[in-house]
Amino acid sequence: MVNKYYDDYRLNELVKSKKFNPNAAIMNMEKYMEEYPEDYLAVSYYADVLASVKRIEDADKILKETDKNMECNQRYLQYQDKIEKTKVNLLYCKLKVLLFQNKYAECYQLAVDNFKLLIDNNVHLETLFLYLKYKLGVLSGYEDTTDCYAFSQMLDYSEERFLDHMNRHLYTADELDGEKSGSLFNLDFPFERIFKHIKNIVPNDKVYFYGINNDAYHFKYDNCGTIDGKSTNFFRVILYHDTDQFITAYPTLEGRYYEHIDLNHLYEPSKSKVKYISRVEKFKQKYSQNIAK
Repeated sequence: MVNKYYDDYRLNELVKSKKFNPNAAIMNMEKYMEEYPEDYLAVSYYADVLASVKRIEDADKILKETDKNMECNQRYLQYQDKIEKTKVNLLYCKLKVLLFQNKYAECYQLAVDNFKLLIDNNVHLETLFLYLKYKLGVLSGYEDTTDCYAFSQMLDYSEERFLDHMNRHLYTADELDGEKSGSLFNLDFPFERIFKHIKNIVPNDKVYFYGINNDAYHFKYDNCGTIDGKSTNFFRVILYHDTDQFITAYPTLEGRYYEHIDLNHLYEPSKSKVKYISRVEKFKQKYSQNIAK
């Protein structure tokens, strides 16, 4: 029997599409919601993608209207299997909107007030709480978290640490013990030179609000890397929101339909054949020198 209030299969396909082409997903979700205006789970995904493309005020308005509509809609309350997931998704979107509105204290309090609901539904809050306390200037008590890369970058940002972290993305799949998986830059991709350029052009208006407290930029550089063995011309760079603190960068298959920055003008053909050293060889060199000392 076809449900006249929602279409889970169609909604799932729309949710998958939003990470590849967010603007097209917005238009398709709007069409879906015209047919199923009482599917508030769909509204939560719609609000999330609006926030991601910086339509924060639109997302905020939708969330406030949805709260009122859900309270008045007794029929929707019959779908117990959807209610909690919808509430969690809407709550996640509210946190995201508040954070990107720079309402850090309000965002923190909302997360605290709904801590159990979020944790019970596998919403990880550690980095969010750390980021909010960082923004509010109350970071005492986090000294023991510096062994975590993401936390240490926020507490004491280091460009050298970021570049060291990037080593895991700078080798071909064949060099990683034969594993052809993950997101890897090709050996001839000049990451450090490209990074020096990127530092000078971000932040800029081509940012996307990524996750719950990150900024993302997309760049095009032909044949820059692979994802699970598939070649790509795009890569993504992630920073903490509203900072110049780089967290990571990696090739992605999702860059084509995002507003991106073309870096192909930085391409320089190699003048000599360079012998690249694999991760294993570097490891052996490093520790053999230490032993010799």
